[in-house]
Amino acid sequence: MILFISSYTILSFRSKKFSLTGYFSWDIIVQDVEKEMCYNYGMKKEEVLKYLANVKKQYAEEGFIIKGLFGSYSRGEETLESDIDVLIEATPEFADRYGFGAISRIKEIQNELSKKLGVPVDFADITGLGKTGEKFIIKRTIYV
Repeated sequence: MILFISSYTILSFRSKKFSLTGYFSWDIIVQDVEKEMCYNYGMKKEEVLKYLANVKKQYAEEGFIIKGLFGSYSRGEETLESDIDVLIEATPEFADRYGFGAISRIKEIQNELSKKLGVPVDFADITGLGKTGEKFIIKRTIYV
């Protein structure tokens, strides 16, 4: 048995063959290892939801509304390769406040959340989702 420990993740696995090919941020890339033998003890759904609920008001003051969590974390199916998918709304007030800098500010918020959660974060803006987005994202989101 081999055990790797970092600030956010503990991996434990058994295999006759394995090779550690590199580090990317907090991720460990492992080849020839049975996935079912890997366990991620990092942040779980409940912790992510609690964190999003706690920062929601802070960002709402800017006109950036955190709606909820969707994707693999919301279903409890996250893997070592998963990112955290967050449904948001960048309101017209947000656009008015930042103007052409709105996209940069969204990237800053994304980086802030990723740093705190220890996992890459992706956003989907509710205002840009069509019928497919409604079916697969909006209706399956856990709202905070």
